[in-house]
Amino acid sequence: MGDHKLAATHFEEAIAFCDHANYGPELAWTCFDYAMMLLKTGRVAELRKAFELVDRACPATERLGMKPLGGRLDTLKRDIEAKSSQPLYPDQLSQREVEVIQLIATGTTNAEIATSLFITENTVATHVASILAKTGVANRAEAAAYAIRNELVASTTGAGE
Repeated sequence: MGDHKLAATHFEEAIAFCDHANYGPELAWTCFDYAMMLLKTGRVAELRKAFELVDRACPATERLGMKPLGGRLDTLKRDIEAKSSQPLYPDQLSQREVEVIQLIATGTTNAEIATSLFITENTVATHVASILAKTGVANRAEAAAYAIRNELVASTTGAGE
């Protein structure tokens, strides 16, 4: 439904439950589904977590003879490895530039961005100029639209999100 943070919370709870109840097949499938969701975000931390989830699920699938899931996990592991070797953000944006454009998309001013990220307003202005140059947009409004279009921030137009 587009709420990855809420989904992650539910996945973590499900994993803890499966661990506690010793539900091996359910744990393996939950790890797989959670890793699939994380792969779609493409962020470094999420890719690492996805890889860890795949590694956690693989022994259970082998021990329990879950060959179809084992094959899916192998494919998912290759997909994670391939994605982690690609640029993580479009147009070669850096992690910090993505943080800035996310705040721009919420209507945050340079002064507010500086305070939020613990950097100077001059540094924010430098990041904004770099973002505009790299993305080929003309202003902050276009940068905000770019961020939404490239899934750097969630769209606020969807119902129920």
